Amino acid sequence: MAIKINEAFGEAYKQRKKNEEDVHFITSALAGVATGIINIPKGFASLGAELIDLGLGTETAASVEKFFDDINPFDDEAEARTIGKITTALTQIAPLGIFGAVKGAAMAPRISAAAGNLAKRALQAKQTGKYFGALDFGRKALAGGANFVGKNAKITGAVVGSGVGEAIVSDEDIGTLGDMLRGTSLEGAALTMMDRETREGRSEAYRRLMNRVKFGTEGALFNLGLVGIGKGIQALRTPPEKGLLEYSDNTLTRAYQKYLRYGLSPQNTGTKATLELKQGALSAQDAVEFLAKKEIDRFDKALKDVFPAIEDTYFTGAKKVPSAQAEKLFLNEVQEIMQPTKGTQESILNQAKRNLQFEVDPKTGLRRLKNPIADDVDLFKVQDYQIVKGGKFDRLLKKISKEGADPEPLKNAILNFRSSVDSMSARILSRGLPEELSNTIQKQIGGYLTTEYQMFNQLNPLKRYKPTKETIDQATRMLIKDKQRISLFKKQEALKASKASFDQVTNTRLSQDEITKIVKEANEDVDIFLKKRSLDEIAEELPDGTKVPIKEQLVGKPPTKEIAKQEIDAISINPSILRDKILRPWQELLAGKITDPRYTFISTVGKQSNLNYTLKYMDEINKLGSAGPNKFIFTGVDDLVQSGVARNVEEATQLLNDRNKFKQVPIKNLKEAPDGLSALEGKFVRAPIYDAVFDTANNLLNNNIGGQLYKYTILGPKAVTQVAKTVLSAVTHMRNFLSAASFALANGAAYPNYGDIDVLFRGKGVLPAKDLTLGRVVGSKAFDENLEQLYARGLRRGIFQSQVQVGEFKRVFRDFATLTPGQVDAKVTRGLFNVKDRVTKIYGKIQDAYVAEDDFWKAISFNLERNRFDQIFNQYGVNSGNFRQILEGNEQAVKALGENGKNLSDFIQTSVQRDFDSVTKQFNGSFDDFVDEVSANLVRNQVPNYAYIGRAGRALRLSPFGNFIAFPLEILRTGNNIITQGIKEINSGVPEIVKLGHKRLISFGLTVGAIPNAFRETGKALNNVTEDEMEALKRFVPDWSKNSTLIPVGRDKKGYLKYLDFSYSNAYDTLTRPVQSVYNAIAQGANSEESMKEAAGKGMLTAAKELMKPFAEESIFTQALTESVFGKGVGKNGARIYNPEDDTFIKIRKSIAHLGATFKPGTVDQALRVGRTLASRSDKYGRTFKIQDELFGLLGYRPLAVDPERALKFKTSILNKKLRQDRALFTSPLLRGGRINANDIVETYKYSEARRFYNLKEAYKDINAARELGMSDAQIETELRSRPGLKREIIRNLMDGIFTPQEPTKFFKQRVAEINEELNRSEGRSLPNPYNQAERIIDKIINKNYKINLSDESKSLTDIDVPQPSIFQQESRITTPPVNTVPISPQITSATNQNVGLSLPANFASLSTADKLKTLNDLGIRIG
Repeated sequence: MAIKINEAFGEAYKQRKKNEEDVHFITSALAGVATGIINIPKGFASLGAELIDLGLGTETAASVEKFFDDINPFDDEAEARTIGKITTALTQIAPLGIFGAVKGAAMAPRISAAAGNLAKRALQAKQTGKYFGALDFGRKALAGGANFVGKNAKITGAVVGSGVGEAIVSDEDIGTLGDMLRGTSLEGAALTMMDRETREGRSEAYRRLMNRVKFGTEGALFNLGLVGIGKGIQALRTPPEKGLLEYSDNTLTRAYQKYLRYGLSPQNTGTKATLELKQGALSAQDAVEFLAKKEIDRFDKALKDVFPAIEDTYFTGAKKVPSAQAEKLFLNEVQEIMQPTKGTQESILNQAKRNLQFEVDPKTGLRRLKNPIADDVDLFKVQDYQIVKGGKFDRLLKKISKEGADPEPLKNAILNFRSSVDSMSARILSRGLPEELSNTIQKQIGGYLTTEYQMFNQLNPLKRYKPTKETIDQATRMLIKDKQRISLFKKQEALKASKASFDQVTNTRLSQDEITKIVKEANEDVDIFLKKRSLDEIAEELPDGTKVPIKEQLVGKPPTKEIAKQEIDAISINPSILRDKILRPWQELLAGKITDPRYTFISTVGKQSNLNYTLKYMDEINKLGSAGPNKFIFTGVDDLVQSGVARNVEEATQLLNDRNKFKQVPIKNLKEAPDGLSALEGKFVRAPIYDAVFDTANNLLNNNIGGQLYKYTILGPKAVTQVAKTVLSAVTHMRNFLSAASFALANGAAYPNYGDIDVLFRGKGVLPAKDLTLGRVVGSKAFDENLEQLYARGLRRGIFQSQVQVGEFKRVFRDFATLTPGQVDAKVTRGLFNVKDRVTKIYGKIQDAYVAEDDFWKAISFNLERNRFDQIFNQYGVNSGNFRQILEGNEQAVKALGENGKNLSDFIQTSVQRDFDSVTKQFNGSFDDFVDEVSANLVRNQVPNYAYIGRAGRALRLSPFGNFIAFPLEILRTGNNIITQGIKEINSGVPEIVKLGHKRLISFGLTVGAIPNAFRETGKALNNVTEDEMEALKRFVPDWSKNSTLIPVGRDKKGYLKYLDFSYSNAYDTLTRPVQSVYNAIAQGANSEESMKEAAGKGMLTAAKELMKPFAEESIFTQALTESVFGKGVGKNGARIYNPEDDTFIKIRKSIAHLGATFKPGTVDQALRVGRTLASRSDKYGRTFKIQDELFGLLGYRPLAVDPERALKFKTSILNKKLRQDRALFTSPLLRGGRINANDIVETYKYSEARRFYNLKEAYKDINAARELGMSDAQIETELRSRPGLKREIIRNLMDGIFTPQEPTKFFKQRVAEINEELNRSEGRSLPNPYNQAERIIDKIINKNYKINLSDESKSLTDIDVPQPSIFQQESRITTPPVNTVPISPQITSATNQNVGLSLPANFASLSTADKLKTLNDLGIRIG
């Protein structure tokens, strides 16, 4: 007859489950607190009773505990739920633990001083000869111990004191972490594992007291671990304000510093100030490029309106050219208007550039504009430009008017292109440049654009631009002509030098051999040029005749080979945009000069902004690091000595030559890369801060063939698969949008006041955020120029376009295609201009939508924070007239704010990062900019932002492991920051900010914990689901859902539960999942009667695994690759990729299909499922779905139905495999052919049966879970029989809930006998068959353990009743992990040999060594 859990435990189990359903979560938690308080005096009383029992041999302790249990009215409620058990344990242990820690810390200095005196006296005794030499080791140990305690006296005292306190209130139900090792091969090493074998009298008292010692010892060690972990986490959370000053000389320590100690923080080895300066520069570039793209949108709209009217004017003759070709001719004309070639008349004149006024710094010689220009101000406007009458632009506008179209929008768009480029040139001029360079830029205002080439600007690195054969022939002819002209010129010059006559010089010609040589060289030069992949690789001849790579001409030659190319790119200010032309005419023809004004415009603005903000960044870094207490930039040896970093010139020189201590910013010596561009040029920067400032790293992926292969076979596909499963999945878009709401909720919106509600629904909340994001993507009229400027403002503050997954994709794409940040967007933008490349256009919009979904909630969060601080500043009178003085801490201004003025001043000084000098307390911006920064600083640090991923996260991105690793890292960072900010606000001393801090912490708690749990409990109540069903459900959900928040939403037609995996859409699941793992483990431990710490320890291991999973598991593509190549056709989840019997080509085809499936966008599967549902068709497994479920699925919340029938089939297959492996644990080590003895057979048999017992117990739990979910016994038995290999006897026993050890097979017995005979013959010995000796013990094991109840959760693996075997004389040849043995000293073994016939107790093996000695002594066996 089948036995269910409730039948096995009877009424006690039923009552416990009933109590659990009747007792409310909060009630149980509070009852746990009350029970814990009662257990404190219970601990003191029972400790005294145990000491009495130890002395008198009484059993007082049991009576004392019963008394306290009887008077506790809260015990049942506390025990009814897991939360009650947890609060009981915490309340019981924490007060005494804390009290002991406080007292221990207070006493520690005195104990430390006494230990120091003792060590001192010992040393004196040694010196006077009164100390025995043999005790020298003890003297040293005592002195060392005293030294350690002296340095860590308070911590040591607190740890020991906490252990003593915990020992007083110890509880065997709570147990120890050592209990986790019970029944494993490491049981003998479990020093703190509790002894649970009850005894009588003194033995029982001794057992209880020893358990207290174990409990307290483990508590002290655990607390010591917590101290260490706490210090480690604190160190990772708060890197030193100065940053890392130098790298270790040890390679491993240096790696630890770079990638762990500092690599997890956003600032890496730099400081917060250097981080924000860098991010501020990058954000400013983003804003410029965004506004440039909007200018392009306006140009495109104007082009669309006017081009149909003038299209026919670009047709040639009677033959009509394609529209695309006509548009290309038109765009080429616009390009020439904006960038007239040399010798042609300008079409546009900048009338305002003549008004620019400059000054030259007498110290540096740098020339700059007299009046600085703010980053968000355009110096030149459309009205500053004059269109030259009769010029190209004028003729074009007249042509448009003549054809009946309105030329004004196109005119304004082109002039906006021109003014944007010129205004950026003016910003560069305001930075301060060498005079010659400054004059060049000034002259180019009004006609400057960069020159770009198709050959070096391909979006797809696998698809190279190829010029046509006609183009190659034309370029070759041009080159031959140039070479002939140069050769002839050189020949004539040589004749002149030799005093040849005028006729000889003028009549000289090239010989046929010379012409043939030139043609050959020209063809070779063309072939070589076509193989180049970037301008960096092209060598250009200098005036002295030497050929130097263009890149080297632009930025200088690396001073040492140690500086990688990527580092040079990072530290160089590239003035290539200042050169009129790089390539020669024949090269331009081959490279495919781009004449699309949209691309040249955004490319120019991108490069200009990069130069402008890099100059600004270098200047600000130089100011930050060249003075003050945290100085990290030095001019040279003398500066190091004067600053006190080095004692003398020799030491300073040594430091500057050590690249682990300092790195020098390279000096350039070529005219093409003028000195003075960088304020840091030639200076020495502390090495770790240098790396953080310039974001340097060796680009290994591009330096060798292996790197290139890895890049194309692993990194590229990894990025594409991640894009397919996120950006190209409609479901993920909805989930991305809805889950991002939790970031606003966690920062206060979950607990809103009137002001928040007013902002959300009437002010700058939902509707403006919609226009700012959706309006931007779809191009609605609501997204006007005012909103454009508002969005650019958000970009400058670093809150928009920082979506984590898209940021990760862009970074991978940069690594893959070796691009700079600006080049990524520029190349994508160019792809969007290609009308034929509609896929690129569509993808651009989809990705933009994915970013906008994130931006929407960031806009709301920003407006909420801004409104909160606006109100606080208004209330205290902080305004544009006094905010600078308040930031500076001006006493008079602060006093005017009232009694909380000083606290408010201190608070806001730590609330701004960008545009703020923390030393001088000066803010560079307006009052609106200041309030923006206070609000944006919170959004940047408390909402996931890819810009703040540390070096470790960026390194993991390049590995084959981890999916979307940036997001969980950001959740950990921002979650911690929300708590930190809330605490900071509560401690601010400003009442209004204190309230905000409380609101923030409450909202965070509601969002992370209360809201998901409320959804779960609501789902249970609405669908009449019991907790038993929820526990059963977790045994049949996929592994990734076992520690998720599961919400029941109904039942399917068979009555099985349907549920939502809320964790799938819960942004903070990374934080809650480890906690949920521990909670689930404790709940399961309560059902199996494990000790609480044992269950919690298992939960912590699971929690650690859950926390590491995003970083350690294989990426989507890598997993599919390893499954196909190394997995022998079996996937990670057991699904078959191909059949082993398939021929080779079929296996290859199926493997490729399996890999290809990883690139399939998530939208495809969802669309197919919806279509199948609408057509009433089933899937390949015969399942049908409801349309309402599928529509919810499109929102990212698709209900899933648990299918215990199908799952049981899969579990049966796994069980069958495990039982075979359990059998192999017995047979494999014994049938290798070597000599074994009877003890080997018995111990190996016990171990294999212990594993078999465990696996069958788990299988029985699955069967009971299936019953709980609604499967009948008949259905369950049918599914168990559906998989071949599982014996009928095992199925029958499983259904009945019983276990019986298996008898060794006939084959095994025969084979052991054969091996023994063979060994006897070869060795010339006559040893008996070891199985004959072991058989009687195995029979006893089987008989003693016949039909063990699998439902009896109190039975653990160590409780299998195994009779003590006889002592076998043969030497063991193999080692098998013991099931429940404890190491026994040779004396005890020797003693047992004295009297083998005596009967030892059945539990002898589980006794402690002390109890073994006592038992043997009682039997009259003398030890030693």
